[in-house]
Amino acid sequence: MTFQELLIFNGITQTQLAKAMGCGKNSVNAWCTGKTFPNPPSVDKIVEGFAVLGINIDRDKVFQSLLWTKRATKK
Repeated sequence: MTFQELLIFNGITQTQLAKAMGCGKNSVNAWCTGKTFPNPPSVDKIVEGFAVLGINIDRDKVFQSLLWTKRATKK
């Protein structure tokens, strides 16, 4: 499951996650499209952002979805 699919599965938008994390939507979009890969502290902030939105998600699940996205978009 890609990172964008993870967001959709949990019923949240890129904008909602960005707001919950206190970061820009462009950052979340870059992770969803595989343009950039978040550093470890950012992965923790992503998990915290999900929690702010009332979604309990495992850090490994987030990390795996980010890896899947990166692999899927690798040229």
